[in-house]
Amino acid sequence: MMINYDHWISGKATAPSSGAFIDSTSPVDGRLVARIASGTESDVACAVAAAHDAGHAWCERRPMERGQLLMALGRAIRERADRFIELESAETGKPAWQAELEVEGAAQYCEFLRRARQHRARQCPRRRSRDPCIHPA
Repeated sequence: MMINYDHWISGKATAPSSGAFIDSTSPVDGRLVARIASGTESDVACAVAAAHDAGHAWCERRPMERGQLLMALGRAIRERADRFIELESAETGKPAWQAELEVEGAAQYCEFLRRARQHRARQCPRRRSRDPCIHPA
């Protein structure tokens, strides 16, 4: 099943301003896997501004809440693992078993970030003052 993927800006799918898409094909058999939004300079500027705003919103959240969101992201990756595995395998030509390991690795990375943050806060309380979310650069 071929899908068009828009940009993801400000928490929602956003069509490319040019209307253009890039074809993503399977290296195995050349079939069309997906069409990916082709960004313009304007699209990039919107995405950068949205990311900047999201960074400030992220920093306003309490560390515990950020950790809970990272854990939720890991769970969401696992809940959609079949789709991610299918897409990764189709786009890269990797065997499904390898794509499955990478998708699981992404979920585990979210959990790692949460735990690393908690460990850092317990072990190095003075370093918290250098946290970019406390004192943005």
